[in-house]
Amino acid sequence: MTRFKLLHFYRGVAAVLVILVHLTQIFKDRLSVTLFNNIFIVSNIGNLGVDFFFVLSGFIITYSHYHQIGKKRLLFRYLKKRFIRIFPIYWIVIIGTIILYLVSGKNMFQLLKITLSRFINILLLLPSSPHPLPQAWSLSYELLFYSFFCIYFFTPSRTYFLALIGLIGSCILAVNFVSCLNFLIPYFGIVIFDFCIGSIGAFVFQTCTKKSINTKLPIYVSFIIIIISWCFYTFLFNNGITINNNLRVFIFGIPLGVIVLFSSLFEARHSVKWVQKYMWLGDISYSLFLVHFILIVSYANIIKRIHIIYINQNQYSIYLSVALILFLTFAVAWLLHFAVEKPVAKYLTKIIQP
Repeated sequence: MTRFKLLHFYRGVAAVLVILVHLTQIFKDRLSVTLFNNIFIVSNIGNLGVDFFFVLSGFIITYSHYHQIGKKRLLFRYLKKRFIRIFPIYWIVIIGTIILYLVSGKNMFQLLKITLSRFINILLLLPSSPHPLPQAWSLSYELLFYSFFCIYFFTPSRTYFLALIGLIGSCILAVNFVSCLNFLIPYFGIVIFDFCIGSIGAFVFQTCTKKSINTKLPIYVSFIIIIISWCFYTFLFNNGITINNNLRVFIFGIPLGVIVLFSSLFEARHSVKWVQKYMWLGDISYSLFLVHFILIVSYANIIKRIHIIYINQNQYSIYLSVALILFLTFAVAWLLHFAVEKPVAKYLTKIIQP
């Protein structure tokens, strides 16, 4: 099964988009500092990063298991891979976060009002708020999609599965856009539609692989649409106008789905050696996603406590501080991936047998 280098690189890009939003928001809330004119907050680029993650996930999972339709015996292998991918490093980061809270003289359980039952929910990635890793809400939706995809191994044909995706997508839109059904949003968030977009893209890819089509033009057009949408969001925000956040699946999700699909088709026909040097960003993307928030918060707290820089007086010290925390975040994520995440995954793959 082909590993798409471009899609792997895109994972890293999505993680960076999320980090930029959290970095800007944390500096704003904890240090009263405005970074990059708050462009990453007001332009909704954080949602763009999350949507990118989910579209990529829907595509990659469906593509990876495309030929396993109806093969029940392969379900355990699928579940094992998903478990090893998500939970071990997540638990390690949660434990590290608890230790970090204790070292700073704070009791995380008291501070966040975490009971035993809520802590179990946190460990199992069930919906829980507040959460020591606020970004973990997206992992709950990731697991929801993984659970839904189990049906693929019991479905007699891909046509039935596609019809089921269409039905689920329609239900998600109804829940999020029809007011009387909004009470179901915690279980059918609009972001699940991104998974559906990616999954459908994987089916389209399989039917278009050998067809002669222009793969570059749709990518360029989709990028232009996303940039225009980003500017439009910023303009509306600056003028005090808000729009329904659920529209993100049309503004960002569908163009991202086109980018993912045609990037895959492009790579199936052409060499993309240039991206090889950036593959490390995709490698560390999950570790980066997990550790960035607590690292940036801790860094901001240290700055605030010992007055390392005079934030409001020196712009150079501000951006030097930003560069330093970004470097530390990437360095920690790199070490976590190659020294912990990768070896642990390799070990668990060997010992967990059906």
